[in-house]
Amino acid sequence: MAIALHEHRLQEPSLLQSVRADLEMFSTEFADRYLLQSRRETAAALVEIEELSRLVDHLQVLAVSAVVSQDIAVLGESEPEQATSAQDWNVTISSSTSLSAPASASASAPASAPASASASAPASSSVPAPESASVSVSARTRHPLSIHRNTAEYLRAKIRISRSEANRRLRLAATIIPASTGPGAAAEPEPKLPVLADASRAGCLSMRASTMICDAVERVRPVAAPHQLEAMEQHLTRQAIESDEDTLRVLSRRWENTLDQDGQEPTEKVLRARQCVFLRGRRNGLHFLEIGATDEQFEHLSTVMNTATNPRLGADTAERGGPGTPHPDASSCASATASGSGSPACSIGAVAGAGNAESVNGDGPDSENPLDEPQPTRAQNLLMGLVSACRIALAGDGLPASGGHRPQVMVTINYRDLCQAPGLVERFLVGNCG
Repeated sequence: MAIALHEHRLQEPSLLQSVRADLEMFSTEFADRYLLQSRRETAAALVEIEELSRLVDHLQVLAVSAVVSQDIAVLGESEPEQATSAQDWNVTISSSTSLSAPASASASAPASAPASASASAPASSSVPAPESASVSVSARTRHPLSIHRNTAEYLRAKIRISRSEANRRLRLAATIIPASTGPGAAAEPEPKLPVLADASRAGCLSMRASTMICDAVERVRPVAAPHQLEAMEQHLTRQAIESDEDTLRVLSRRWENTLDQDGQEPTEKVLRARQCVFLRGRRNGLHFLEIGATDEQFEHLSTVMNTATNPRLGADTAERGGPGTPHPDASSCASATASGSGSPACSIGAVAGAGNAESVNGDGPDSENPLDEPQPTRAQNLLMGLVSACRIALAGDGLPASGGHRPQVMVTINYRDLCQAPGLVERFLVGNCG
């Protein structure tokens, strides 16, 4: 009779449930009697609660690492032997089977089952199928279908966190949790940042501080030496234990600027991918745009916009009321520029001045003194110069009138009217094709 030592194993669900019950009881008692405590006791409770929350942060990262190691997002939560028909599992016949169902049932079997399995199996290994089943399988292997695209989507659906928070936990788990190895490994692998991992395991750091250190080290890893990364990790970890997160953020930025003073020069591919215009929507009556331009594109934009901010747009600027005032020949100057015989600077100045004529000169119906009207700022003049350049470009014949898109017409017709006119569809199609 074999005798083995009984190993006491803690049941994680029951242990966590008991801890949660104790915390709920403490929360109720603390809410009832915190006004009766002394200031010292309240401060001590504050520190203990914060230390407990840091330990919970590490447990969250550890649980995410366990989910990644077991690949639950792809394989599912249930074991293959315990899977039910409601789960997304593929059943692949891997051994001998006996087809005792009618031909219609066997015809509906999946085509992926190999036909040679039943043909090469001996007749003695066939087992009669029950009435409720069309195929009897003595041994089967189940291959799961991926319900979630990745672990981040699984965490988002399972514990109701955002995708960014899930990615942050996954990134932190890959850094401070050592990779799992199978039996017979020569040595236990170490995490990428061992000092940070030890501090997080001891409950000395919060998840935000750990993420800040992890991201800072990873940003300078391509340009820093190994001993510099180790010194940075140790210094930032010690600073996170002794001070607050704001100081840690400033110190991590200083480390990055010291190790990577010039920054990484973007490649041409990165520049082409990032140059764009983002439409940020309309808020408070204004449309917001964000422009990402290269140096050459920015020179063109700045040259056009700075033309409107030039206080010496013409030789007779003083006689016309100062900078920013409307040019009397704005229409003729714009038409001359569109035809190719005028100056773009004159046109931009004229259109820009005409745009804010009433506000600057005080020619509006409600204005009394021109000096009382607010003068446009430099940022407003830059916008007016860019808009004026667009107006001048639209005044010429080089741009399409439809804004670069083909004109489209949407026609809505009733189904009954369409049925009453059988030749209407043919004429419509022939007209479009022609």
